[in-house]
Amino acid sequence: MKTAFSFFLIFCAILASCVSSNAQTAIGRVIAVDKAVVGKIGTQSRPLVAGEYVHEKELITTDATGLGQFEISDGTRMVVGPNSKLVIDSILYNRAQNLEKFVLSAAAGAVRFISGSGNSSAYKINTPVGVLGLRGTAFDFHVLENKAYVMLLEGQVRFCGQSGRCKTLTRKCDYLEADLSGAVSDPKRPASGPLSFRDRRRIFPFISSQRKLRRQFRLKTQDCRGAASRGEHGGGSGGNGQGGTGGPSGGGAGVN
Repeated sequence: MKTAFSFFLIFCAILASCVSSNAQTAIGRVIAVDKAVVGKIGTQSRPLVAGEYVHEKELITTDATGLGQFEISDGTRMVVGPNSKLVIDSILYNRAQNLEKFVLSAAAGAVRFISGSGNSSAYKINTPVGVLGLRGTAFDFHVLENKAYVMLLEGQVRFCGQSGRCKTLTRKCDYLEADLSGAVSDPKRPASGPLSFRDRRRIFPFISSQRKLRRQFRLKTQDCRGAASRGEHGGGSGGNGQGGTGGPSGGGAGVN
């Protein structure tokens, strides 16, 4: 009850607050920033600092060392890692102030996403290689070099590639890969997949270390790190689709 009330207060403060100079509605707040994190609406850019609002359709970018931690009006929490580029395209509430739509587009970078109070069907995350849907979920994903990597931490995540093939992650620490060909891999355990230990640390940086994250953005990731060190194997669960996509390669993608 207390948590729901705090989300309500955040929501009311954001609605009452304001609109940016470009008439974009405030939809969340910056909780913490490490190094360079920039927000851009139209042609106007600004460095983001803790306590400021973020807005619908605001492009959020980080440099090679940047890290931003955000809380959105529905209670969603996001960590945006280095070399990231994303936009919250749309957040829509109905008359009862229930979340109906949350659309995010991520062109590059590592993100931790912990969903808020909305129904699962409200959330959609677009990437250059496919679309993420979720169900009461926390997960890390990384858009890197024309590929997307997703590791489940709580709940379920479904990824549908450009070919229409979809796979679902239902077991904690399982991950999948997708690429521009439309291929979406079967769920993999960290140690049994094609990624090297070094690649796993690069692709899922918040699994390797949560030292810079505020408490509300930290999750129990020891099992995921342990799976890699113990060399656990096992098949994940998934939908229809085709096999894996291999390690990182290729060119980048961006949001204009």
